[in-house]
Amino acid sequence: MKPRVVAMIAMGAFSCLWAQQSAIKIKALPTGQIPLAHPSWTDTAKCDREGNVYIRFFNDAALGTTRLFEAPIAKLTPAGKLATTFQISQAISDASQARTFAVHNDNVYVPVGRQNGEHYIVGFAPDGSAKTRTKLAFDSFLIILHLAVFDSGAYLVVGTTDARGQVPFTAVFDGEGRLIRKINEPEDELSVQMAQAGDRSYTYPSGNANKYVMLADAVTGSDGNVYLLHGGSPIIYVISATGELVRKIQVNSGELRANSIKSHDGRLAVGFSWLNDVPESSIRVIDLEGNVVANYKIEETSEDSDPILACYDSDGFVLVPRQGSANLHLVKAKLH
Repeated sequence: MKPRVVAMIAMGAFSCLWAQQSAIKIKALPTGQIPLAHPSWTDTAKCDREGNVYIRFFNDAALGTTRLFEAPIAKLTPAGKLATTFQISQAISDASQARTFAVHNDNVYVPVGRQNGEHYIVGFAPDGSAKTRTKLAFDSFLIILHLAVFDSGAYLVVGTTDARGQVPFTAVFDGEGRLIRKINEPEDELSVQMAQAGDRSYTYPSGNANKYVMLADAVTGSDGNVYLLHGGSPIIYVISATGELVRKIQVNSGELRANSIKSHDGRLAVGFSWLNDVPESSIRVIDLEGNVVANYKIEETSEDSDPILACYDSDGFVLVPRQGSANLHLVKAKLH
């Protein structure tokens, strides 16, 4: 199916990351230790301007039940100590039916509400208290999977509009929740076709949920645009606060799968998953046009389970293990 993907991609205007540079190896060391009440997992991690890490760890035993969404968001200091928790269930009576959240200007934003309508974005202050509740002007079925906040206060919402999780939805809403623009590109349409056909490049062995939408991440860049990474067949959409698609960046990932994107000082760090269960993560740094700045191989300990990139700054990278049994810690890889 790869030739079809390339053919569809050629319809857009792309910056391509074909330049290959020898990877720089960096040792990663664990920092901090927070006891876990039960074996847990996560699929996203965020960071604020001070280097605090935000993570939502879900109870393995609650998978498949509404109790899964009762998990709070934990704010960890750069030293790996628990600073604050954001109790979503106390802010709104409905359970949050989204696993995602966003951190912008040290505030935390979480999608909550019912899948079949009444979708809200709840904003939390840095101390963990809920301060805003914005209803989105979209009352149809929607599962929100990814969220980003523009400097203007507008939201980029990414998810699916069908129960099987196959049909992508990408749109920008203003700070009052009004729909500004939906975004639908050829790659979105192709992903639906492939998911419905059961193509394992786009679906999971246990079901037909669309990997193109599920394996994604979004971050606000220093230019004010949001950079939406679709990690299954790595591509970055650059989206403005008015909902315009500014450009696309095609990521040449080889056999790796991109799982996260972070921003710092006019650059982006794209994190890639383990290859064949080898405990070594890959991070590619690019500029905002898609030009490769550097490639890194992060060598972590074998007990760190396929870590997710949480922070990127001039000092280096902070990652969070995807799974934990007894304790939670951060994984730091310094550039200097």
